[in-house]
Amino acid sequence: RMFASFVIDKTEAEEFPKSKNNKQNKQPSIQPKPGLFTTPIPQVKLKTELHVEASWFQPMTFYEGYFFLALPTFLTCKIVANKMMTQGIMSDLVRVYATINTGVPFAVKYTSVVHNMECKKQAAGHVQLETPRVGFWNNTMFQVGYEVWGAAIVASLNVQLPPPGSVDLRGTFCLSINPPSPGYAQPFARSVVFLLDCSGSMTGEPMKFAKAAVQFGLSQLNPYDEFALIAYHDQQFVFQEGNRTLLHANTQTVLNAQNWVSQVTAGGLTDILSPLQNSVNILAQAKGLRYIFLITDGAVKDEREIVQWAASIPVEAAPRISTFGIGPYCNHFFLKQLSVTTRGLNDKALKASEINTGMVKMLTAAAKPVLSHVEVGISGLPPGTLEMFPFPIPDLSCGSPILVSGKFSTLGGAQFPPWVILRGRLPSGQPFEQQVHTTAAASIPLDKIFVKHQLDMMIAKSWLDQSDALRQSAIFMSVREGVACALTCTVMYQTTPEKHQQLKEARNKGELSKGSGLSSKALAVAAVGGLGGLAIVSAVVWGFGDIGASISNLNVGDTFSSMGGLGDIDFDFGDLSFPDLDVDVGDCGDCGDCG
Repeated sequence: RMFASFVIDKTEAEEFPKSKNNKQNKQPSIQPKPGLFTTPIPQVKLKTELHVEASWFQPMTFYEGYFFLALPTFLTCKIVANKMMTQGIMSDLVRVYATINTGVPFAVKYTSVVHNMECKKQAAGHVQLETPRVGFWNNTMFQVGYEVWGAAIVASLNVQLPPPGSVDLRGTFCLSINPPSPGYAQPFARSVVFLLDCSGSMTGEPMKFAKAAVQFGLSQLNPYDEFALIAYHDQQFVFQEGNRTLLHANTQTVLNAQNWVSQVTAGGLTDILSPLQNSVNILAQAKGLRYIFLITDGAVKDEREIVQWAASIPVEAAPRISTFGIGPYCNHFFLKQLSVTTRGLNDKALKASEINTGMVKMLTAAAKPVLSHVEVGISGLPPGTLEMFPFPIPDLSCGSPILVSGKFSTLGGAQFPPWVILRGRLPSGQPFEQQVHTTAAASIPLDKIFVKHQLDMMIAKSWLDQSDALRQSAIFMSVREGVACALTCTVMYQTTPEKHQQLKEARNKGELSKGSGLSSKALAVAAVGGLGGLAIVSAVVWGFGDIGASISNLNVGDTFSSMGGLGDIDFDFGDLSFPDLDVDVGDCGDCGDCG
């Protein structure tokens, strides 16, 4: 038997039959558990050997000059007895193979935090690692990383043509811009305004963790920085109320601000535009790069107007607005688009424990900017045929490398240019310019790696422009690439390898979009039991927000209890998007070599 998953348009899933006699569709509704993906496999007999193949895209974490990949390889004692680890049996049961492609033609400086790794192959920009077959297995999370910090700003450009038979005839490019280590850089002075949502819905743990995050942000200010601090709901409360100017970030003032934050209490409704406008006015006399860090858990009616207002601010006076959304009630695509429009950063927390860690990550990323007003000059392509994400490009900071990805047309023999020009502004005020040569990406599936990033950008832009065409393009990309988004969901069904292969071929040809009328028909043919044999197994639990919940001041903390783990097993995958998952119940062979 074979069970497989497939990504489809959410509107298609709504049309599935829900007959009372259909046991397949009598399953309980999906409980929102961010990062947790479950697939039921019915009627598995005792001693049956299961072969499970899972593929996913996972954003790496940047920390102290390294990109890190973390895998949840921890196994509880209820699953594996301690003696299996101490006797070396675990080394046969769990093995990890890691291939690192940096895209930069230099030797890879890699590290494994806990587990021993053996290097099997190494070349410029490439290394293959694996855990040894013998020895003690450390039963904890597996982490491997590679260094990107150096003595200067280093950029690399990888380009890939569309694969043979692809319905999308555009090529893919990825520009990676790596910052220097702090020891080689003098960062910009910053003028920062912190905006802390203290509406009634933030009561409890959300307020506690959000205040701790702002206190951390204050501690990260440099002596040459200046700042202001506003707590807001439908009113505003300014630190040192009588002083409507920026304050110097000396030790005593920062300490006083941290103490003030600890006294903030939750109450009232949510107004986002007024504190943003007040922040821009405070920043009018700023001496450094202008930054606003906005924390909120609510949705408001004037979200599109807020983005349009932010886009209308003159370039030299425009702040970078970094946004952080808490819980399911805020419109995460509004916050995404607001940050992208203003060259800011964006993150979210769907669990209370993620608020502080996510904010710390974002604040650290923006702490030491070394290149502002970043632009990329690409010439030689037909007008209107280039897509770039993100646009505009955010600042380059020591704590945050920049990844710019996009698509270009290959029609009429069009080719990507042999180089591009990277431009920006240095802290000294001098212009920066670097020629970045193009490299063909032979072993890196660029079109797959950045699809989640591009989907989020496309959906946010479609929301802002109210563009059905862009919305449909996002759905088409999500289905074609097998990566679920806010507009699609993942379904599971029993099928055969032959039928599943036919379905994937139809998808790759672009025959599964709703507009073609083939989606329901193709799924019914592939699934045992037709459409009645399909079960929705995962869906994105965050999206466009809930204004009604915000107006009602529903406590966002109450949603966290329904978004937790699974009993004693707590796999925290972070912000992952799973493509198609094939679960094949059959002969696995030597499971010790599955990796």
